[in-house]
Amino acid sequence: MPQLRHVMVRYAILPDPLVAQNHGTLENLQTLSNIENLRFTDKILERIPNVKKLEISYYEGGSKTNVDWSYYYLHNLVNLHKLESLSLSAERFSLESITFPHSLKKLRLYGCKNPWEDMTIIGSSLPNLEVLALYGNAFKGPEWSPVEGQFL
Repeated sequence: MPQLRHVMVRYAILPDPLVAQNHGTLENLQTLSNIENLRFTDKILERIPNVKKLEISYYEGGSKTNVDWSYYYLHNLVNLHKLESLSLSAERFSLESITFPHSLKKLRLYGCKNPWEDMTIIGSSLPNLEVLALYGNAFKGPEWSPVEGQFL
């Protein structure tokens, strides 16, 4: 599978690679779609260094408790230097737990229910953003009060 370029599945959960396993790097992988609860550990990042498009979902089976987002290592997304498109679907997701790579051009958020004030995180950390798509309660609150210069 070293020549694999696009993986599009119907909501699959990928296992964490075991230390004893040596599956190699998927150098040519550009698209990884419809993956649930993916943990961006160093081992995962080593295997998908050139991914350009990610579509991931995080759901905890309807749990109403707060999720420990550090478990998913979303701060490591910043190390995917070629990532251009990210679709993120989650319930009660905190933008503070993620560090976006500067290469990101498209961001789609679904159902995250962030307060509108967190829009500053997106505006200040994504200098190359061209498309921002918000769906199904991506943000919550009566209205967004944009700050001048927030998106430069």
